Amino acid sequence: MRPLKIALTAALLLGLAGAAAAQSTCLYFSEYIEGTSNNKALEIYNATEADVNLAQVTVELYFNGAVTPAATVALSGVLHNGDVFVIGHSLASTPITSQADLLINGGVVNFNGDDAVVLKLNGAVVDCIGQVGIDPGTAWGSEPCTTVNHTLTRGVDVCCGDTVTNDAFAPTATWVCSAVDTFGLLGVHASNCQAVATDEATWGAVKSIYR
Repeated sequence: MRPLKIALTAALLLGLAGAAAAQSTCLYFSEYIEGTSNNKALEIYNATEADVNLAQVTVELYFNGAVTPAATVALSGVLHNGDVFVIGHSLASTPITSQADLLINGGVVNFNGDDAVVLKLNGAVVDCIGQVGIDPGTAWGSEPCTTVNHTLTRGVDVCCGDTVTNDAFAPTATWVCSAVDTFGLLGVHASNCQAVATDEATWGAVKSIYR
C-alpha cells in the first residue's frame, strides 16, 4: 500500500475533531471512476476495525446483464484498517496510475457503465455496484448521476456496502457523483464510519485536496 493513502473522517475535514463517528465493520467500494478512454478505477475502503488479508478479497466484473463473471481478480497483501486499495486500468491517465495499488490492462476495470462490479470477502458478497443479471442499457441512474462518464464517491455516512447483487441500483442512494475524469479524491476516502487516527505529516500531504 502507498504510505500516504489514508481515510479521513468527515469530522476532520470540517475541523470538528470532537464529532462522534458511527461504527462500521465493513469492507466496501468507496470510489468508482468510469471516465474517458481507459480512465477507469475502483477504490476499496477498509472500515472493518481490523487489518484485512487481501488474499481473502476478490473483485468480479459482470458484463451486460450476465449472471457469471467475465473477469475476476484476487488481491494480495494487507489492507490496514482505515486505508484504501485502488485498482486502476494500466492505460489510464497518471492521476489514476499514480494512486493505484494494482494496475490491470482490462479485466475487472474494463467496465463501461452498464456492467456490474462485485466485491467479495472470503467468498461472501460485501458490496456491489450495479445490478447483476440486469442490463440497464447505457448505465444505471439518470443525469447528472449515472454509472457512465462519472466518478462516484461513497457518501460519508455510508458504513457498509450493498450485499444483494440483484437488487435495484440507484447511484444517488449511497454515492456522490462528480463530472467525468474527476480524480482528486482517488486514494483518500472521507468517512463518518469510524474514527481514523491521522498524524500531522499524513494530513499535511493530503489536505490540499479539500481546499
